[in-house]
Amino acid sequence: DLVGSERSEPTSPRPPPSPNRPSAPALSYSAMVPSFGLLVKALLGIGVSYLLFINMWVIIPMYLLLMAIWVYVVRKDRHRFIGEGHTHQIAGMLTVRVPGCVRYAVFYPARMPKSGDLQPRAVSAFHNGGVASYLFGHARMSTHFLCGNFSKGITLWITWIIVHVIAYLSPLWWYSTVPYLYEDAPIAAFDGDQQQKAGYDVLLFSHGLTGTSEEHAHMFADFARRGIVVVAMTHQDGSAIRANTESGDTLWYEFPNIGNEYNLEFRPVQIQQRVREVGSIRQHLVKGLSPSMLRHINLTQFVMSGFSYGAATAALESVRNPKFYKGLVLWDGWYHIDLGFLRKFSKFSQAPEEKLQILFPPGVHQTGLNHKSLFIGSAHFGKLPNLAKSTNSLKEKTSPPPRSITIPNSTHTEFVDLPFWAPVSILQRGDAIDGVDKLIAIRDETLAFLQDLS
Repeated sequence: DLVGSERSEPTSPRPPPSPNRPSAPALSYSAMVPSFGLLVKALLGIGVSYLLFINMWVIIPMYLLLMAIWVYVVRKDRHRFIGEGHTHQIAGMLTVRVPGCVRYAVFYPARMPKSGDLQPRAVSAFHNGGVASYLFGHARMSTHFLCGNFSKGITLWITWIIVHVIAYLSPLWWYSTVPYLYEDAPIAAFDGDQQQKAGYDVLLFSHGLTGTSEEHAHMFADFARRGIVVVAMTHQDGSAIRANTESGDTLWYEFPNIGNEYNLEFRPVQIQQRVREVGSIRQHLVKGLSPSMLRHINLTQFVMSGFSYGAATAALESVRNPKFYKGLVLWDGWYHIDLGFLRKFSKFSQAPEEKLQILFPPGVHQTGLNHKSLFIGSAHFGKLPNLAKSTNSLKEKTSPPPRSITIPNSTHTEFVDLPFWAPVSILQRGDAIDGVDKLIAIRDETLAFLQDLS
């Protein structure tokens, strides 16, 4: 038969029903009444439809009001952080990749372009893949810890959709540019006669666990406007929340196996790759930067720095390659790995204490640090007994004696640029100092130390 054509049915009479065939049950009144659950679902559907389609005149103004408050608070906090005292009007940023290795961003003092020059573009804080990708990386990690083996497939797709909706509905999508930071802006000339130096000092920076080079973009732009070049890398050892590989793929955070399969060498091996990546960038700078930039930058000696896992990376790099560095800036370092939680698994229940309480990174605690060093710590890390003990031990083995500061009432996460993304300072109105004040203190202590090094 052709599709869509009518088919004629036989007109012969239908045979009588078999006497052995059971008859259909009578339809009772209760079967025709919807169940209570179905009624609840119907009412919820009607309610949601009412809110979304009939009551939009309430939802839309409320949404716009919340977004306006968000932008107002973030804008105010950004300008409070920026302050005064900058020696350059703007900062520039360019991204470079070491062939076959990591990508890094260079923040540098810049000048306003002359008439006729190519006008530089403003730079988003999430310059390494966008805000939705960054937020999904953290949501992916949270889903893994909450759902375990169920954090794949449909669960991950649902998370992806929710995160992207939130990202594009929030001001993070369109209000994430860093003030006074421009991509590929012309570098400001260095006045060597006035400052008695070979060029702008260079700060190499290693990010923390689940971090990226983006988490301190506002801080680095401020450093650049004050005459410091910052080279910030995004590691590809699996410790970043997400990194872009040379082939264009996304390398997501790598979860260690928790249980009897846990590898005690997971982090020690990882940090070795981090140090190799720092070395590759240090060597690549001469090739990766233009001659016009190299004329104004001092690449004879660097300041090695980092946050959390990055501070441990900086410490190990300085021990391995001491001649390249004149100082260390260490923000809230991760100098002790506590694996005591593994004792609940049979393989580690009788493990010696030294295997589960690891001085980190290996090798640094034996030799100590041999550069002028600045330790800036959080009150939170200072309250963790094993970590605080290992940190104090490392300070005692550092020569010359380091400069050490603890930011009062601070947490580990307050070392990143969170107040410049979202209005978190609203939640801290009762504190003596809020997150912006703490970032200002971190910046000012770092600048004072770098000035003393010069």
